[in-house]
Amino acid sequence: MGLWVFPVSRRWVVGRLLPSLDRHCQRELLSAELQVCSRCAAAHPKLYYAWNYRLWLCQHMDLDMVRWSLRVLTFREPLMLEHMMEFT
Repeated sequence: MGLWVFPVSRRWVVGRLLPSLDRHCQRELLSAELQVCSRCAAAHPKLYYAWNYRLWLCQHMDLDMVRWSLRVLTFREPLMLEHMMEFT
């Protein structure tokens, strides 16, 4: 089974769970999934499916989660600049 199955399967499960959860649980789930995405993308920087899944997760976040995600990106900016070819 290829690495692309991992984010695709998680998206299917999370997409079905989100509507049934309250706001707090949605935030917890999205936060955990973003962390999984970060680890997956760090291990395999060119894995398109992990980055696409991260984008899908961001589309389901509320404003507070978007702010948190921006702080994470700001923290990782030096890493991205150091490895620019892997993030383009």
